[in-house]
Amino acid sequence: MASVCMIVSSICVAAALALLPAGVRAEDSAVEWLRRSQAARFPGHDMRAGFVIYIEQKDGPRLKRRGLALRRNREGDLADRLFVVQAPENLKQLALLSQDQAGAPAVQWLYMPVYRRARRVSIQAATDAFVGSDFMYVDFGRVRIEAGEHRLGGTAEVEGRPCVVV
Repeated sequence: MASVCMIVSSICVAAALALLPAGVRAEDSAVEWLRRSQAARFPGHDMRAGFVIYIEQKDGPRLKRRGLALRRNREGDLADRLFVVQAPENLKQLALLSQDQAGAPAVQWLYMPVYRRARRVSIQAATDAFVGSDFMYVDFGRVRIEAGEHRLGGTAEVEGRPCVVV
């Protein structure tokens, strides 16, 4: 199985890294870091951002997936998210639509350009790998901080920027 090296975007689907702004202590709790990270990434209005996923394979080349992420906010903290892969060429125009549902898992649709049709992602497939990465379809839905356990993993540097590992 390949492993994701890093995500370079404002959409960090599972809040693996939170930027370390000036004046904020790394000793704060993991939940505090995740809340700050979500507030910074989802400031209350619709969003458009590019994303890059680097995949490091055990015995092979480093793979790169590049695309566009769009979010349209709906009532409350619900949103629709659209992720469109732009590169590499064999995955171009592959798209994942994730629609938040109140009190239920997100409804997701995967558009596969080779078939020219969209298919609903079943609940059983929610833990399958997305485009050869360690990300699962469920990672592209709304992150519910209260639904998991979180701990700090120290500090790190990503592309020259200080981060806190959660």
